[in-house]
Amino acid sequence: MGKDGKDASTIIGGLVTFDTPFLGSPFGYTSTARAMEPILGRNLRAAWPLPPSGTDGSICLAPHDRKISLPSGCKDIPYLPVSAPLTQLAGDVSISRKLFMFDLGDIDLGNDGIVDSNSSQGYLESGARTERARPGSQVASRLERCTMGFDKILAVAIARGIIERAAPGQLVHFLSTLKSGSDALSHLNGQQKPQEPALQQALAVTLGASCSHINILSDTHALDDTATALQAYIQKLGKPVDDFAPFIGIWQGHGATLVVQADRSGTYTWNKGPCPDDPSHMCIGQAKIQFSESAKGISGEIRTVEPEEDTEDGLFVGNTVRLQRGPQPDVVQLVVKGSSGNPNLCGPRADRSTDVCGA
Repeated sequence: MGKDGKDASTIIGGLVTFDTPFLGSPFGYTSTARAMEPILGRNLRAAWPLPPSGTDGSICLAPHDRKISLPSGCKDIPYLPVSAPLTQLAGDVSISRKLFMFDLGDIDLGNDGIVDSNSSQGYLESGARTERARPGSQVASRLERCTMGFDKILAVAIARGIIERAAPGQLVHFLSTLKSGSDALSHLNGQQKPQEPALQQALAVTLGASCSHINILSDTHALDDTATALQAYIQKLGKPVDDFAPFIGIWQGHGATLVVQADRSGTYTWNKGPCPDDPSHMCIGQAKIQFSESAKGISGEIRTVEPEEDTEDGLFVGNTVRLQRGPQPDVVQLVVKGSSGNPNLCGPRADRSTDVCGA
């Protein structure tokens, strides 16, 4: 249920997650997190994307799975309704280890510097130990890969004060002797005190890699996958992608003008005829309309009418309208409920010779 009591299945059309730690992180409530504190220092703490060690945010970020529960006081997040699709994006950084003329081979870290890729794609296993995602859950996983060179890691580490310019030896040795991504992870987990070069490497990758935990929101491949997912969600909901765009503009006909804005608002003005208090002048009416899209097309509701309502032609607050394509190119129709007037309005490229929109 949503916070307002509504069924979540009626308000969630789909979800995209970016490096979400469904199964926690090595930098959660662990010795790794505590060991990182002195390395960060004052100048890096603001850039570090994790809550301080010992806070609720850090404690509930602890690694967990079907065998290991969250720490006491942390609640498992409920699963989405089956009707709501989920696309989980996981950053996956590789280190290109070319040092001078030597190629030591690439190492796939299997994480974004902070969160393991398996955790970022672990939604189906993230519930309470006694709970399982319902059959039919719609989950798609996308791995966003990027590579960070040996030299760039060192450059970021020096520039951000992670290591001293004159003393890169420990980090160079650590990167040179890595055998795999799991080897790098083993230096962070399962030890009383994680090795400092492993922490330095993780911090440099997090700050510098394009698909890292703090940079994935601007990663080109991640944004492309997000756009693809959102378009699929919209189409599944029965709302054509960008179907409103052709109606944006100025439309005129029969003494009336409709201005449609990109924010789905519209202003309709029409000639009301001679003014009652001065018949020598023509009076103008104006209605504000808010449009919306659905599987049935584009509809609108009249929000305001000035200077007075015209109930005979359906131009009163609360009445509804339909906006649809007209009988010819660059012609639209504003069909007002209860009105028998000509609904055609022409754009600048419409063929006026047919008098479809009046003189």
